[in-house]
Amino acid sequence: MVVTRRTVIQGIPVVVGIPFVMLDTRQSSGAAAASWPDSSSTGTNGALIAVPGAATSGPGWVWDSVDHYIKVTGAGVTLSNLDSSGSIWVLADKVNISNCRVTCADMYGIYSQANDTTVVNCQVVGPGGAAGAAMSGIVSSNANGFTVRRCEVSGVTNGLFLSGLNAVIEDNYIHDLVSEDVFGDPDAENAPHTDGCQLCGGECDGTVIRHNNIISPAISTSAIIMGAGTNIKVDNNRLRGGSYTLYTWSDRSNSYTNNRLAGGHYGLATSNDDSRKATFTGNVNDDTGAPVGLT
Repeated sequence: MVVTRRTVIQGIPVVVGIPFVMLDTRQSSGAAAASWPDSSSTGTNGALIAVPGAATSGPGWVWDSVDHYIKVTGAGVTLSNLDSSGSIWVLADKVNISNCRVTCADMYGIYSQANDTTVVNCQVVGPGGAAGAAMSGIVSSNANGFTVRRCEVSGVTNGLFLSGLNAVIEDNYIHDLVSEDVFGDPDAENAPHTDGCQLCGGECDGTVIRHNNIISPAISTSAIIMGAGTNIKVDNNRLRGGSYTLYTWSDRSNSYTNNRLAGGHYGLATSNDDSRKATFTGNVNDDTGAPVGLT
């Protein structure tokens, strides 16, 4: 595997530096559109309360008017039905965020550095383009037991960025991410490192990524990328785009099964080494249905 620019990011090898071609990352006929998460099955529903317009505090949370974000400090609280113009930062354990929308251009949309955070039926809308080039949608930072279900993320560089044990990422729709050529040159020092879902190396053991629809731009790094990790399960996802669509880690305890992949410039799936110890079965090309192996 050729490794050129920005050789290691968070312990993750990145294959870039060779001229890209534009790839088609649109919905394919290889799988029924209705079978994958999309805007109709993810994100928010119903009326939302504008923050800070209509509310500036609630049980366990307060709007920080100086730094322009929601600060959550109450353990075990639930935030629901909020429409925030700034990030949501979770600083207490066992917080639930449900049916909330974040529309902002901050570094993060929803950020947790506490354990057992659950984010369900939420939407993060970044600004896209150059303004979204340094933004991640939903982030866990050394936060164990992080759960994200039925969420929609768009307009950011990294859809999800995970650091913590035993995360569950399920039924999410990640799309319209920032392309790595947003500043004109994907190899420039300030070019973004675009991934649909990124697992921080050595810090994501026990992660489960199941039944997500992740569409990365044609000029990007991956739909899913990870560094070292054990007991990671990537099952029944639709993954499109990237240099390689899926970067795997080959520990024998990991499994990559029943996924549909397409649109990778150099290939659809690659491993960190040649040992190929991880389980890699049932994966097919999303466009043709042909079996997919590691390259």
